[in-house]
Amino acid sequence: MVTNDPDYEDIWGLYLGRCVNEPIHQAVCLHEITPRSKGRLAMAFWNRVPLCHECHSYYTPSPPVKQKQLKLKQKETIDFLYYGKQKTVKLRSGKIIKLPY
Repeated sequence: MVTNDPDYEDIWGLYLGRCVNEPIHQAVCLHEITPRSKGRLAMAFWNRVPLCHECHSYYTPSPPVKQKQLKLKQKETIDFLYYGKQKTVKLRSGKIIKLPY
């Protein structure tokens, strides 16, 4: 996909292209946990997660209770993928980021 988002490929790579809610499914889009209508935070690196089509339909719109669910799924996925031990990850772009959890 062509995008001018500098974090797009890194976010996909961090989650290995898998849906955060259903990791057995391939993700099809990046979803903003806190919606764009709430301001600049929407495009922040840790505010976006990959979702499959079914999960994206479920989490859209994103009321606060669903935002909390998605943040928990994000944490669980990162803990699973990175064994809950790593503090940093090297992204596709070469950047090294600190994991938030």
